[in-house]
Amino acid sequence: MTRHSIGKRDCNQHQRYVTKDLTLKYDRKRIKLKINDLTRGLIGKYIEVYKYGCGRIQVRANGVVLPHTV
Repeated sequence: MTRHSIGKRDCNQHQRYVTKDLTLKYDRKRIKLKINDLTRGLIGKYIEVYKYGCGRIQVRANGVVLPHTV
């Protein structure tokens, strides 16, 4: 876990593994990535999950925010 300060907001960063069905587990939740050209290439790789102090979760790969559902 890495702690970051982005602007005035603090967040925690975690790396998670993307399964073959484009899901990952975080904080006892299953996150499903929306299928697109970028996410298809992430199967079997680790991506970053950022959790902000307000509880919001943001999923990123190579600095790009990925659309997802929880």
